Amino acid sequence: MRGFLLMSSPVEQPAFHGYAPQHDTETYRPPLSIVISRESGSRGRSIAERVAELLGWGYLDQESLEYLTQGAPAGTHGRAVTSDPTIHQWVDARLDELNKDGSLLRAPQVTSLVRHILETAALSHCVILARGAGRVLPPDSRLHVKIVAPLENRIAYIAQINRLSSADAKQFIVEKDRARQEFLADKSQAEPADLSEYDVVINTVQLGVEASARLIAAAAREKIDFLQQDGPVEKSWRVGMP
Repeated sequence: MRGFLLMSSPVEQPAFHGYAPQHDTETYRPPLSIVISRESGSRGRSIAERVAELLGWGYLDQESLEYLTQGAPAGTHGRAVTSDPTIHQWVDARLDELNKDGSLLRAPQVTSLVRHILETAALSHCVILARGAGRVLPPDSRLHVKIVAPLENRIAYIAQINRLSSADAKQFIVEKDRARQEFLADKSQAEPADLSEYDVVINTVQLGVEASARLIAAAAREKIDFLQQDGPVEKSWRVGMP
């Protein structure tokens, strides 16, 4: 699986595991999305794709996100189209919050990327593998997962799939991780340094791709159940409210 199918019309998904977005109240709760952050060579992409398959959710990665936004007609931002004013209101309110707290620079390209993530997530459950997405969605509308692995294992994996020497594989990983961090720093969307800011942290060497994906899917189901308990509503969800 690669990329995400852009929706051209509103799609109303059935409630998943007892939870569905609320369209008829001023407090809008989007469907839960899974946001996956990763270290280079930790098998994050394979895991993200497998999670989407297990749950039957949409999948959005960095490459498809940039393609959709760059190739979109002027003024559309490559957005997933919906006529629901509640969704547009929630997206605009979230963008305002990100701009106010410094999490988002006002560069048009960055705003387009962020808007597309928000609109896609607001329409249906999805798995997102994109830089800084964990800071874009509010905590109660996403399951934030960090995928890690020891450096030596990541080097071995990259060397195998790309037919590189260990030295070249290590350099590849260093450059990829540096580029990711520079992108995030430039967009004021640095990844959380405190691991407690993630919902789940997985070492793929200990579990492998399949078990890691099933663990994440199970955690998503549990978080959806937890949200059904009608706990405190995140301020980010309060559309049009101070």
